[in-house]
Amino acid sequence: DSVGSTLNISNNNALLNLDQFNSLKYIGSNLTINTGNSALETISGFNTLVIVEGNLTIRNVNITSISGFQNIDSINGRLRINVNSNLQSITGFNNLTFVANDLGIFDNPTLITVTGFSSLTGHNNVLNISSNNSLTTISGFNNIKSIYELRLIDNIMLNDASGFINYDTCKSVMTIENNGFMDLDDFINLKSVAFDLNIIDNAKLQRIDSLKNLNFIGQYFVINNNDMLIHLNGLQGITSLPNGSLTIDGNAILENVDSLSNLANIQQNLTVTNNPNLNICCGLFTVIDAGAVGGLVTISNNGTNCDDPPDIQNGSSCLPPCSIALTSAVGTDNQTLSCMSNIQ
Repeated sequence: DSVGSTLNISNNNALLNLDQFNSLKYIGSNLTINTGNSALETISGFNTLVIVEGNLTIRNVNITSISGFQNIDSINGRLRINVNSNLQSITGFNNLTFVANDLGIFDNPTLITVTGFSSLTGHNNVLNISSNNSLTTISGFNNIKSIYELRLIDNIMLNDASGFINYDTCKSVMTIENNGFMDLDDFINLKSVAFDLNIIDNAKLQRIDSLKNLNFIGQYFVINNNDMLIHLNGLQGITSLPNGSLTIDGNAILENVDSLSNLANIQQNLTVTNNPNLNICCGLFTVIDAGAVGGLVTISNNGTNCDDPPDIQNGSSCLPPCSIALTSAVGTDNQTLSCMSNIQ
């Protein structure tokens, strides 16, 4: 019921299934299911496997689904499922509680759904789900709360990441790039990103208001090239970028950044460029007017009233609202026009 070192299953073109491994519980090093198993129809023969001491790799296999692995508890290396040209679904791994290194599901062009992984509550390395051109749904990982680094990149059809509904803490970098999301509702419980948050090249993304519980980004915050994004509502909880920069660039129909009005400090640079419909930048008034940007302030190629820092500081639309009062000095004909702030 054990293999002391590596188990490599490759170049067995007459192999139909892996049922002969149904009693296997332990692998002392790597498990690799790889190229050259052209007749292999299923890899569901590992239902009793509990521990892989090294890496688990499923690569370039001619199967349509990955199921099983229901009893595997720990992988003390990395888990990679990649370059499987006919793979459509991933299920199982529901007892998996630990993966020591990166967990990657990438370059599977026909993959549609990822489910399972329900016992993972945290992952202290990279979780990378990328370049799966047909992927629409990630409903697995539904109990995961913290991830060291999350990469959702180049999944152009991905519009459902409901498996991340309980995810609240990123311990390093989080990147949402070139996916099919119209909103970020599946990340409503996200509270903290220790280093960088990148929201880039999401052509269908219209709103990010579900980030309303996010209150900390430690370093760089990048919102670039999201062609359908209209506003940044949802970012009211961000009050400081204590070690980094804010970049908002190339968002074609972005109209305002009002939700950044609580941002009081940017340690490094502020860059707001190439947002042609951005006519209201009052959300940046406080941090610019207070001189609370530690590095360069670059504001250009945006709409009216948001084309350089003086536009924002001097624009009447960004001044506090007030009531006009006309008063006369006692015993004189002199009158004074004054603006009394309406803000209490």
